[in-house]
Amino acid sequence: MKFLKMFQRERNSPERDAAAAAAVSSLYEHGYAHLPGVLSAKECDAICADFTRYVAKHRQEADKHVMGTGRHSRLTNMHLKSNRARAAIAKPVVMKALDAFFGDRAFVATSLFFEQSSEQALHRDTPFFHTRPHNMFAGIWFALEDVHAEAGPLQYYPGGHLIEIESIQATGTDQLGEAFNHYIGRVAEEVHKRGIKPEIALIKKGDCFIWHPELPHVSPALLI
Repeated sequence: MKFLKMFQRERNSPERDAAAAAAVSSLYEHGYAHLPGVLSAKECDAICADFTRYVAKHRQEADKHVMGTGRHSRLTNMHLKSNRARAAIAKPVVMKALDAFFGDRAFVATSLFFEQSSEQALHRDTPFFHTRPHNMFAGIWFALEDVHAEAGPLQYYPGGHLIEIESIQATGTDQLGEAFNHYIGRVAEEVHKRGIKPEIALIKKGDCFIWHPELPHVSPALLI
């Protein structure tokens, strides 16, 4: 019951409706949407505190996932252990935008908590998630601290979600890596051919960033 209550939708307001509508329009046109101030600083700090407590409680296992920077690698599905994370996911302006984008009621499939940049090269999320109908998902990021250029922030290619890439066939699991690399190579080729310049998501603590499943994006290496 606590889980269901935490995901109960709050009543809409004209301001939320307008923000959600603008977010959906931006998702279709540009491939992303920026919603400022969705979480308060107190809410952000509380989610981080939940992560710290979870690590302390599971210290032996957590220590296996400490990287060279001293930070931990990503934690999957923290929202299943943190009421505060679940509350963040259910923010009305975010859910309303997603409901409109999908044309159906949105739900959470999975979540990741990052202490630092994932340091991933240019890619799309579509090879990692399969839905029926196709592409019925989106990436959602809540910044729990101010984002700085040296921290390897998300870089994205506006409009790149509109680039159509031919399907790459893999007839066996041994061909998946090659097929993936070929597909991502084609995405990068088309992005550069069209002269699409990356933008950097230097968003603020409490902001929410939503991206289209086919938006090309990068998570650069840390400089700090």
